Amino acid sequence: MRIPMYCRVLISIVAISFASAVSPAPAAADISGYRVTGTGGVGLKVRPDPYDPAAPPITVLADGTAFTAICAVRGRDVLGNNVWHLISAPVRGWIADYYTTTPGFNQYLPGEPECYHRTAARDWAVAHYADAERYPGNDCTWFVSQALWAGQLARTGNWTDQPSPTVPAIRADALKNALIQAGYATIREVQWTDVTAGGAQLGDVIAYDWAGAPDGVIDHVAIVTALDAQRAPSVTQHSLARLNRYWSWDPGANAPISQSRPGSRVYLIQIRL
Repeated sequence: MRIPMYCRVLISIVAISFASAVSPAPAAADISGYRVTGTGGVGLKVRPDPYDPAAPPITVLADGTAFTAICAVRGRDVLGNNVWHLISAPVRGWIADYYTTTPGFNQYLPGEPECYHRTAARDWAVAHYADAERYPGNDCTWFVSQALWAGQLARTGNWTDQPSPTVPAIRADALKNALIQAGYATIREVQWTDVTAGGAQLGDVIAYDWAGAPDGVIDHVAIVTALDAQRAPSVTQHSLARLNRYWSWDPGANAPISQSRPGSRVYLIQIRL
């Protein structure tokens, strides 16, 4: 099986220099002064996802509970209001604007920035997975970068396609560094036995260190485009083009990646906006 070598960063100092030069992300909000209201004593469910009504709630906030908002998206409609706030306190998760004391109906808070649109990123990846590759055989990172931008994750000074793709836009390890340095994402290693891939959500990135012996350099990336009933993710990718591949499965070898690529390691790059 051909390894997408262009997805690698061969000289670590180059990756580090690009990561450190990334322009800072737009600052997330830290907006407080509002409370939960109007639930009739039932309480407001804090969700892990603003789009999926079947996602189990993280917790329930009683009427009168104060919260701190970070950013907002337009998600699932709740009685004519589709604004959802990502909150950081009293827990981290998503709440429907309808059941809050915020001043505008179906409006973002003053100064509240846009969050990452996970479903838009997913939809772009699913719609374009069969497109011709810009970098044939080595297109994994370029594909993921485009999906993230489609989800309105803002380009940075070094992670961009303007006027042409930069190193973090086309090489996997440099993309990982750029997303972390910009404050967009966190990364943690995932065990192959964890069916949820560390709690991956739609629009997150799963990264693989699988070329030769594990060396901590990311060789391949794919974007999460589906979750099953057990919250197990499937990913969509380029090089090779795959639609909704189970995250730990190697279709070419018809075997788990942990078997087809012994010693390989996998990471969740979790978008935090």
